[in-house]
Amino acid sequence: MNQELAAVSAAQGGPFRVAQARESGYTQRAINRLVATGEWTRLRRGVCVESGLFAQAGDTARRALEAAAAVLALNAPGAVCSHESAAVLHGIALLWPPPAGVVSLTRPPGGPGSDRLDRVRLYRAQLPGTHVLVHNGVPVTSPARTAVDLARNLPFAGAVVAVDSALGELGVSRYQLLEVALACRNWPGIRQADQAIAAADPRSSGPLGTLARLMCAAHGLPAPKVGVHVSAHGCPAVQADLFWPEHGVVVLVQEGAGEPPARPLEHSGFTVIELTWDDVTRQARQSVQRIRRAFYPPALARSG
Repeated sequence: MNQELAAVSAAQGGPFRVAQARESGYTQRAINRLVATGEWTRLRRGVCVESGLFAQAGDTARRALEAAAAVLALNAPGAVCSHESAAVLHGIALLWPPPAGVVSLTRPPGGPGSDRLDRVRLYRAQLPGTHVLVHNGVPVTSPARTAVDLARNLPFAGAVVAVDSALGELGVSRYQLLEVALACRNWPGIRQADQAIAAADPRSSGPLGTLARLMCAAHGLPAPKVGVHVSAHGCPAVQADLFWPEHGVVVLVQEGAGEPPARPLEHSGFTVIELTWDDVTRQARQSVQRIRRAFYPPALARSG
């Protein structure tokens, strides 16, 4: 790749339009040869990227290249990466990751051009300057705007997962979210976004911790402390995903393989309940019953 096209592609997050390659001095014949020999990869009609860059990219980096290519292919003034695609770029947790190769874009309303592009979810909405930034050359909605867009459009559980992540992992403030929500007043889904922001907790340990908290609220359990360290005598403190100190009940969620460090707490008189994805998503009623029984053990109930 010549220096002129290299500079252009770097400023756009990696991909480039075929027209830009021609403007930098490549003939159409040379472009076809580079694609045919595998030096360049066509990401979309009229948009290419160096094959080495694409092949070496991890999942997040590859999604960023695909998002940048979609913005170039749409070729609409003000269009940016948004929603799930923006979440992936920022590192906002998603309960349901977007399908591979599918990109979400938002463009301002009223502009010319088609809203139909293969493998693109396209939204029309206002994009104030404070709601947009550039991430490694890719125009993208800000973390706060991304979280609010997701909270407006996803089912409620997924909305809270995204907002928890934006607050806890990215350091977005609740004020920033409310400021964006105010700018989006009267937009579809904004009432749910307000509810998701109110229900969010930056101390959540991750998506499963968020779902466990929502499960407890939906079944009428008292609000627990979230993400607090619980000390056991003579042992290191354990971070509880959910904790009811008045009952001495600790919930530890298992996002993946491995056993949580529960034993020291149990030996110190706490009741520890470990919850898996299946416990929370498929056996919620039984899991809530386990927690309720731990609040009032049979021996304690008889003594009362």
